[in-house]
Amino acid sequence: MGLAGVAALKVPRKSYWEGVFEKSKSGLSRADYPLEFGYLYVEEDRRKKGFGRMLIERTLALAGSEGVFATTREENTKVHPRLVEQGFQQSGSPYKSRRGKFNLLLFVRSRGE
Repeated sequence: MGLAGVAALKVPRKSYWEGVFEKSKSGLSRADYPLEFGYLYVEEDRRKKGFGRMLIERTLALAGSEGVFATTREENTKVHPRLVEQGFQQSGSPYKSRRGKFNLLLFVRSRGE
């Protein structure tokens, strides 16, 4: 069967964490979101079979009741509804990525969600 995909729950570097909340102008306290959900990827032949949803659910379960944030490319409209299904809300405004010519969005899931 092989690998279907990968996802990660991270403790971000302080400078990155602060920058995301500042650049997005979310107005939220970054201290309420100590963990970052990231690196969701599902192999093309496994997409639309529930693997992405399963990876998100199982990865976020590791956060317990901690607040979690995620950043996604603005044009990545396939993942946005998946995050909303898991209790995330978009916060703030799109901001320019330092790693390419695209904008990023901040999504947050509050403690206890």
